[in-house]
Amino acid sequence: MTHQQRLERLEKQNKRIKWAAVGIGAVFLCMVTSGQSKPQQIPRVIRAHAFEVVNEKGMVVAKLEASDQGGLIYTKNDLGHTVFAMGTDTVGNGTFYTLNRYGRKLIRLGTNGTGNGAIAINNYSGQPVLRLIVDENGGGIGLSNKEGKIVCTMKANESGEGEIGAFNSAGKGRKIIPESSALTQIK
Repeated sequence: MTHQQRLERLEKQNKRIKWAAVGIGAVFLCMVTSGQSKPQQIPRVIRAHAFEVVNEKGMVVAKLEASDQGGLIYTKNDLGHTVFAMGTDTVGNGTFYTLNRYGRKLIRLGTNGTGNGAIAINNYSGQPVLRLIVDENGGGIGLSNKEGKIVCTMKANESGEGEIGAFNSAGKGRKIIPESSALTQIK
């Protein structure tokens, strides 16, 4: 093979390589531009058993999940403690909690055992201090001491009358119930 033949052969190979590069570039350009021209598809429904939102450190800071009773939503703080929860309770009623930095319940909105509305406000330790309830007689309020024992009540009684009670930590005290226009004390 002469130098002239070798040179012609190299020129033909070089020409084929150039055409191949141009073809690959054209295909790549078509792929990029066709992908950009389509509007982004947003699904109408996303289905899963749980969704988690994580921060830059990979910690879960919010969660939406399914349970046997229904759905639950949680948010967590930087310590990993739940500070907000909303969802269904163990019997399928709606409930809402706010918790302090260490995961102790501060406020609960939900239902009592009979399915009526109830609100409980707790102290820093998680002990109930104020309870607002609804029962078959109407509404009621209960105030507790720092040990969680009820020391003051105000409610509607079975007769439809208002009733106020004050008790010591042992549960002894008095209830005041109106009778006609005067107040009667009952021990």
